[in-house]
Amino acid sequence: MAAGAEARAAIDTRFLLDDAVVAEAQRSCAEAADRLLTVANLGWGLFESSWEIRGFENVLMDIAAKPDFYADLLDRLTDQFLAFIDLTCDALPDVDVIMLGDAWGHQHGVMVGPERWRAFFKPRYARIYEAVHRRGKLVFSHCCGSVADIIPDIVDIGLDVLESVQPEAAGMNPYELKRRWGDRITFWGCLGSQSTIQFGTPEQIHREVRRLRREMASGGGYILAPAKGLQPGTPIENAAAVVEAITGG
Repeated sequence: MAAGAEARAAIDTRFLLDDAVVAEAQRSCAEAADRLLTVANLGWGLFESSWEIRGFENVLMDIAAKPDFYADLLDRLTDQFLAFIDLTCDALPDVDVIMLGDAWGHQHGVMVGPERWRAFFKPRYARIYEAVHRRGKLVFSHCCGSVADIIPDIVDIGLDVLESVQPEAAGMNPYELKRRWGDRITFWGCLGSQSTIQFGTPEQIHREVRRLRREMASGGGYILAPAKGLQPGTPIENAAAVVEAITGG
């Protein structure tokens, strides 16, 4: 048995199973068998989990000053995520999607920089995504902010769907992302919650939704949605316009 497999075998996941909850989830899956079934909230991503353990400032210092220590921490967290995936797929074999998430980006770029992201996170997420695919599932991932610099990398390691695409963040123009990567990854979001929805007019919202349908959905590979939840101060008429534009076809 490989070292990683030994580590995962040592993780006692039995305490995570509540028979009543699993039975209810299985019943829900059976009732919605004609829909795309998604399991989310397997835990925070590797980066977020590491700072929950160490504290955000300490993690940034670990990455710069104690890379071996931080890499070992990420390896242990990766083994935990792999165990969660196996547990979930065993308990709910009919699910179609495992949805993960992590805080890689801020408004201007990748928090730790693209090179450090590639060194620390890319190989470990490659293992996680491969584990999901090996079980016959799709992998979706939530990430806010700008990840433009690492889009080629997340495509390379097999992410199926990126959510949420915030058009206000640096380099995250959805139409450019679609032009460059739309044949290899699906984008989810793209309707600006920090711009069009909050500060536009209802007509501008309708116009942008029409454009998203026309350009982003061309050839497939797009899930129409606001980039984020409605922000404080969003006019009621704009909130109504979002619902009308998206559900009105």
